[in-house]
Amino acid sequence: MQQKRYRYTGKERDDNSGLCYYGARYLAPWLARWVSPDAAGAVDGLNLYVYVGNNPLEYIDPTGHVKETPEQETVEEGAAGGINNVETERLVPRKYRIDKDALSHRSSEERELMQKKKFSIKCF
Repeated sequence: MQQKRYRYTGKERDDNSGLCYYGARYLAPWLARWVSPDAAGAVDGLNLYVYVGNNPLEYIDPTGHVKETPEQETVEEGAAGGINNVETERLVPRKYRIDKDALSHRSSEERELMQKKKFSIKCF
């Protein structure tokens, strides 16, 4: 079975090594670590090999230099004259809330328990 060439971050995966190329450095996705230290130093924390602060659900790193939120990238592209509102090869995480009222078919005990908890999901 052959794996996809482009992974969830939208970056190309090398078939021979399994590494993903980000322009500045390579990522070992099975480790969630860069194979070389961050050339910028401790910009994203003391671990120079960590990928997006160990939080790939909230951050992206399109160039291999520094983590950013998807919103940051859109604002920076717009300020630099880039294209806005265009989805490229990667998926952008979005936050959704579950409507507790939509779960009204639950028992009163379950509804009471759900009202005490905060529900959120990630959709990709």
